[in-house]
Parts: sequence; C-alpha cells; structure tokens
Amino acid sequence: MNKTDTVIRYLRSRIASGAFPGGKLPREVDLSTALQVGRVTVRAALEVLEQEGAIVRKRHTGTFVKPDLPKAPIGVISRTRGHLYAELYDFLLHAAMMHNVSLQVVSTSSVLLEEPTVGRKSLLYKSVERLLHCRCSGWIVDGNCHPNVPLIGEVALRNPVFFDYFDAGELEMPEYGVWIDYERAGYLGAQYLLQQGCRHPLLVCHYLPYHVRFHPNGYQRHRDMQIQRGFRKLLAEHDMDRECFILGNNYSSVQEREDILRELIRNPKLRPDGILFAADTMALKPLKWLHAAGLAAGRDIHLVGIGNTPWSGEESFHPFSSIDLQLEYMADELIRMAIQTPEQRVQRFVEPVLVER
Repeated sequence: MNKTDTVIRYLRSRIASGAFPGGKLPREVDLSTALQVGRVTVRAALEVLEQEGAIVRKRHTGTFVKPDLPKAPIGVISRTRGHLYAELYDFLLHAAMMHNVSLQVVSTSSVLLEEPTVGRKSLLYKSVERLLHCRCSGWIVDGNCHPNVPLIGEVALRNPVFFDYFDAGELEMPEYGVWIDYERAGYLGAQYLLQQGCRHPLLVCHYLPYHVRFHPNGYQRHRDMQIQRGFRKLLAEHDMDRECFILGNNYSSVQEREDILRELIRNPKLRPDGILFAADTMALKPLKWLHAAGLAAGRDIHLVGIGNTPWSGEESFHPFSSIDLQLEYMADELIRMAIQTPEQRVQRFVEPVLVER
C-alpha cells in the first residue's frame, strides 16, 4: 500500500466515523504534518475522495464532508486488521460513502488476532455496549467472530447482516447474510492444481481449537469444512484418493501442522506436487522451506492460496496463484443489505474466482 492509499484509508475511516467537527477536514498542510507525508500526497488523496463524492472542496473555504450523509450510522462489528480483513474494511468504507451512509465500527481484532487479555475483552464489551445504545440504521457483523462478541444475543435482536461464514456459537444460522462460497473456492483450488499436472495435490487447513472442531453443527458450517468438501468433490470427479491429500484440522497446534508440512516437503517420497492453502498467508513459511530445500514454487511444487490478499501477489517474495474472494462485491452487498428492511433481505453468496500468477 503506497502513501496515497494510506492517507485515503485514514480519511475514509475518519469520515465514516464522523470524526471531523462540523464536517470540515483539516488543511492540507495540517494533514501533511499530522500524517508525516508530503502535501502532494495529501492533495492526491483528496482528489480521489472528491471524485468518489465523499468530500466537497470549496475554494478559499476548505474541504468538507459531503453533507448528505444520514445521522443514523450502520453499526459494524468485525475484524479490521489482518491481510484479508483490512482490505475488506477499506472496501466497506468506500461502499458506505458510495451509498451515502456512515459507519460506527467496533473492531474485534485485538481479541481475535492478539492475546485475548482480560483488559482487551473488557474494552470490547464496553465498545459493543456503547454501540448498542447508538441509533443505528442497520447492523453488519462478522459471522466468524460472532461467538467471541460480547452481548451477541442483544446484537442479534437488531437483525444484523452476517457475512463471511457462520460457525460455532449460541445463535442459529440466520435466514440471510452475505456468505463466501468456500466450497467453490476449494473446488477451484483443486481444479487449478490438476490443470497444472499435479497428481499428488495437498490441501492444508487451519488449526482449529477444540470448541470449534468438535462443535456438532458449527464445524460443518466452518469455512475449512466447506473448502474440504469442494476439494474432495473435484478429486472424486477424477477418481483420486480423497483422504490422503488433506492435511486437515486434527492436529493439536499450529506448530504441529507446520512440523508435518515441513517434513512432507523435505521427503521426496511424500512430497506433494501442488498445495492449496486454506488461506494464502499460510504459504509464508512453506515458501521459505522450498527455497531452503532448493525447490521452486511453480516448478517443483505448484501453490495456490485462498484469499487473494496483496501478500500473495506484489507483497510476496514469490507471487503465486490465488482464489479471489471478491471482497469489493461483498462490501457493496453488505451495505445494500444493511440499509434494507429484514423483509427485503435475501441470501447472497459471493462466488470466488481464480487469479493465476
């Protein structure tokens, strides 16, 4: 992400949260100083936001947030950091501006992506509690993080739109949401590997804690199970063994998964000729192991990862193919559905697409 994109993301977030008193943005020189970037960078970012219709620039007066944003925001409870969710959050901010709505966001990243300390859990509880007292025009909730959201029962009474996928937790599967078709993602990943000539492809899944792995209903809805179903379906169509090609969710830790995969890569008799990662960021260490073993991705082992985050492309020291989850489309559908009445809402499924590199 270059400096202009960073400034755009910062301003979108501040605009969406109503952070500018009276709707007036700071001067270019003040933004330049505060963000430690040049005025040319700030000016370029403002030009993008003006073209999007998010701001209005008035000569000799200043820059203002477009005045037709409604007072009642959409409440959002979601991860906002990490490769995939930071990108989705950017798209949500952009989609909100395009639909002339604002967002009131509670991020769950500090609890889900870092050590869930008592202090962080308490802060999340208070943040959700404050959001429940806001007059929101709609609600959007990360379906994967919902078991970790405090007061989720009260949040559910607001008829939120869930997204991504919906696994374990105290709630029943909602009647509507914006879901990623992970089964299709698993199918496309396996199909790509076979098209590259692979005859011993491997699916590498996440480590899952026991309360998810052994949940009677939640595990069947988990993204990894959906990916496995798609992967198995494609292999079955080609009469290939569907069990020995999956490094599933049965290991006891992330370290155990990494140890097993490292040994598979090192052992010529067990080495897969293609690997599908349930998340593209899982390929970081395997790429290093391949390099250390004198092997090359794309020549000795074909790689494909689900997510299509920037890391699998320009940020990776060896770019590899990926399954794009269409986050921009998802964000737009989430905003559209959130401002609808519950009676108007219908299920939406995001169909992944293959991006070859």
